[in-house]
Amino acid sequence: MLLGNLLNIQELADNIVQGFIRFQRHPTLPLAILNYSNECMFNNYWPETVQICRGLIIDTTEWDKGNTSESVVISRPFHKFFNLNQSDQPDYQEANLPKVIPTITEKMDGWFGSMWKYGDRYGIASRGSFVSPGAEFGTSKLAKLIKYGAVDEFPKGYTPIFEIIFKAGKVVVDYPFEGLVLLALVNIETGEELPYDELRNVWAKIASYSQGNPWIRLVHAHKMDLQECNSYITKNFEGFVLSYPRPGTWPIKVKIKLEEYKRLHKLITGVTPQQIWKALHDPMAPWLDGGVPDHFREWAIKWRDELYQKFHTEYSAVQDLVHSLPVPFVVDDTTKLNKDWYEIMKREKPELAGIGMSLINGKIYEVHQAIWKRIRPVGRELETFYREGKDE
Repeated sequence: MLLGNLLNIQELADNIVQGFIRFQRHPTLPLAILNYSNECMFNNYWPETVQICRGLIIDTTEWDKGNTSESVVISRPFHKFFNLNQSDQPDYQEANLPKVIPTITEKMDGWFGSMWKYGDRYGIASRGSFVSPGAEFGTSKLAKLIKYGAVDEFPKGYTPIFEIIFKAGKVVVDYPFEGLVLLALVNIETGEELPYDELRNVWAKIASYSQGNPWIRLVHAHKMDLQECNSYITKNFEGFVLSYPRPGTWPIKVKIKLEEYKRLHKLITGVTPQQIWKALHDPMAPWLDGGVPDHFREWAIKWRDELYQKFHTEYSAVQDLVHSLPVPFVVDDTTKLNKDWYEIMKREKPELAGIGMSLINGKIYEVHQAIWKRIRPVGRELETFYREGKDE
């Protein structure tokens, strides 16, 4: 497959110049990865040429001669795919999906990986790099397949696509293993994927080379329908990929992510040190911003100031208790000393002894939490500033 037969070369050049597609070379071989940049996601920019460049690997021999269109495609990844019912993608609306039965597989929560071969060299590339931590981990996992010839069981003319699962690349889901999970075999000429039953047969041949656990795993297929995927609820699970085959071209692949996964993913990918600082610095901000009524603001601030005053009173009491403890010149037994200190504090102020030990051991967060629990306002949980129907 030549690059000029796969995509519009002028559009490719324009998108590289504009920063929508990145060109990443292999450190030693005449290979490069074409991969869309984060700017595409920020700008919701998805022309066809960009969708094709989702980790596309090419031979740069002709590219470097100025014959871009003659560059040979070495490894063809998935075409970019979207979430079910994504508003700006008509093909991914439920009503517009192909009227065929999709293959439904688990959406794995790792790094994308595609296998490439150049001469007698093999490797796994992540979506944008030959040398990323995921790429290096994935390539290391190919060693046994290469050594024992299992790699030859992959059919010619197809790109093996994997999910790279490794501890250093963990996102949300906690898998009980590390390694490569075979997701698909993509026809380099057409973009079609080998049917799942045939994919499983290829995997079984490769698995037969290993004595114990297979050197690569196979993505799990589910006998479900779209509605069941949409309503599925569980923990430690990303979701599903529905692949609708289209003869002669790449399939429509649809992502369905579970709500719990999306919640955790948003948290993990969205919280910054600055946000943590802001929450610690002014946790009242969400209740005092946005033009709240003055009388409510006064009520909230009154409670804030009273609670802070109580907190610092308690904290000072704990500090005074700790500072009053006798300190020996020589400490022979730290465990005994801690026990003696605890007994002294327990006699003086039993309600603060445990907090005092936390302070002595430098557990500042635990100290703060224990004090906040002690000063928690008493009364009913429903005692809000205003309650519908109150006094009416």
